[in-house]
Amino acid sequence: MLISTVYGTTSIPATDGFRAVVLGTGLADGDISPLHPIVFDLRMPRALLAAVIGAVLGLVAEVERHWTDQDERLLRWVWGALVIQAWSA
Repeated sequence: MLISTVYGTTSIPATDGFRAVVLGTGLADGDISPLHPIVFDLRMPRALLAAVIGAVLGLVAEVERHWTDQDERLLRWVWGALVIQAWSA
């Protein structure tokens, strides 16, 4: 997250970006950095959105994997039933 908040067209050193995040969130006392609007208005929402989208894609992939496993078992059962039916006919 820190890398995505300091990397961009305006170059921000990592220590200044970290300081802007810490001071902007109220985790430490001090004057708000002039980099605060760049970090919090532009880069932080983009980084948080990327994290949320990544988490949702991971969840969807896990659900799809679960469904695929279930369908594979069902498909084996159906093919087994068809083979048994064909042999008994």
